[in-house]
Amino acid sequence: MIGASLFSSAGIAETYLNEVGIEIVAANELIQERANLYQALYPTSKMITGNILDETVFKTIVKSTPKKN
Repeated sequence: MIGASLFSSAGIAETYLNEVGIEIVAANELIQERANLYQALYPTSKMITGNILDETVFKTIVKSTPKKN
C-alpha cells in the first residue's frame, strides 16, 4: 500500500507505517529543518516543503502521489 504524509514533521509515524506495509511516497512539511531531517530518514520519499495552502505546493503533492488505477 502507498500513501502520502501531510504535516510530516520529522517522520516519527512513518516508522510504524513502514512496519505494517505502507510506503510513503510523498511527504509535506512546513518547517525546512524538519523536512531536512525527514528526507535524511526517508530518502526514497519525495519531500515537498512549504505551506499546503499554497496552490503550487498542494499541486506538487498531488502530482507526487501515484493515482489508483
